[in-house]
Amino acid sequence: MQIIRKGQANTLVFTLTENVTLTTPYFLFEITHQVDKTPIYFIATDTSSYTSWYNKFSVTEGTNNPANGQIVCTNAGQYNYRIWEQSSSSNLDPANASTLLETGIIRVDSATSNTVTTYQPTRPTAVIYNATQ
Repeated sequence: MQIIRKGQANTLVFTLTENVTLTTPYFLFEITHQVDKTPIYFIATDTSSYTSWYNKFSVTEGTNNPANGQIVCTNAGQYNYRIWEQSSSSNLDPANASTLLETGIIRVDSATSNTVTTYQPTRPTAVIYNATQ
């Protein structure tokens, strides 16, 4: 599952190229909160060095500049996502995009990270009995 942390730059990885029909597409993202149904549209640039294997995007949460992959998610929680290919570098309307490439779920988490507590058990002391007869 893809995760976006609020207030941070996030890396999202997809496999979109296998469904692309345009030679040099721009990618339009729509994420919609599953409860309040508010959609957020943005364009992110593919920064993958190996686009035939995967597509890598940087999305910054906390600043509103959707044409540059910067968004503000009001609520944390589950979002449905849809990704389109398009020839425009500025269009934020899916009705004007070319092809729907992928759908799925993204989780938006609060900026505070979870604290991981580890337990390191102590080794028991070996007891050796002197069994003399």
